Amino acid sequence: MNKSAYYKQLKERSETPLNLGEFQLWEIFYPEDLYMRKHSHGAPYFSFVLEGGYSEKLGSRVNVRQSGDLIVHTAQESHSVRFHDRLTRIFEIDLSDGWIRGNPELANAFGDRTEFRGGELGSIAARMYGEFLKNDPFSPLAIKGLVFELVAGAAREKSSETRRGSAPKWLTRVDEMLREGFADKILLEDIAEEAGVHPAHLSREFRRRTGCTVGERVRRLRIDEACRKLAETDLDLAAIGALVGFYDQSHFSANFKRLTGFTPGEYRSVLRRDQIPTS
Repeated sequence: MNKSAYYKQLKERSETPLNLGEFQLWEIFYPEDLYMRKHSHGAPYFSFVLEGGYSEKLGSRVNVRQSGDLIVHTAQESHSVRFHDRLTRIFEIDLSDGWIRGNPELANAFGDRTEFRGGELGSIAARMYGEFLKNDPFSPLAIKGLVFELVAGAAREKSSETRRGSAPKWLTRVDEMLREGFADKILLEDIAEEAGVHPAHLSREFRRRTGCTVGERVRRLRIDEACRKLAETDLDLAAIGALVGFYDQSHFSANFKRLTGFTPGEYRSVLRRDQIPTS
């Protein structure tokens, strides 16, 4: 069954796709509890969960997707999907085979299935969604630039994952500690002692392997978690900032905007389709 017929079966409406030749953008509405049997998509694409969520089965693995998740789907990927008990909205970015062949340096982004939670790549997808809704004479140009930014960012993340994958065990443990304790006060000396290495060696190797400093990694993890809470909860901004480790709302907002380009309130509004920031 082709994609057009596939979506036609859905009872919930979907926005008319924005066709830019090399790219096609959709906002797709899925009714609660909808089940989609195993199916595949021909070309790689991105999906950004705006609202709701679903569980998908890929082979023997089951993944749960929630608001704020950005997924890079590979060509010919097969999965079945069960949507949760509320309306789900997904922003999908389809890339043409011709565009992918014409940009081989970015092929690394689509080597295998990858997922991201909020952060820099999620904010790029949110900005692209904002341009999709605006759809003014300048939106196609803005969207094309954001597609390149998104694919390049995904490719860069894949390269970083590859470097981390070949890292020594102590460095893998450091990254685990950061993931587990990013909301707490983290001292480099404590992490180095736990890992059994000198702080200077830790800093140098961490940056070489991941492309960022330990402090930058912690900040990104905090912002990623903040993105999830902004998408999924009604907690106020100060509460979210405190939960993810920032000492006050202004500190949280400044770091969030520096990393994503949005204020926390703007990011929440875009995902909930309340309003589209003009800057």
